[in-house]
Amino acid sequence: MTKNRNGSPLPRLQRPRYGVDAPAFPATLGVAGVACCLAAGRWRPRPNAMAAAGTVLIAQTGSYL
Repeated sequence: MTKNRNGSPLPRLQRPRYGVDAPAFPATLGVAGVACCLAAGRWRPRPNAMAAAGTVLIAQTGSYL
């Protein structure tokens, strides 16, 4: 630790701790988005709606992070 002009130690600066508030939420969104995209490849009747839902969920995950 360094000292100031009076010889007393300077207070240590604390760095802010930034992080994700609820890490389970974006993980769940991402997993659901990937699951929707994978299901769109297997689901024949309307794969466009499932792929769109998966894309939106993955985009929301990126926006959250």
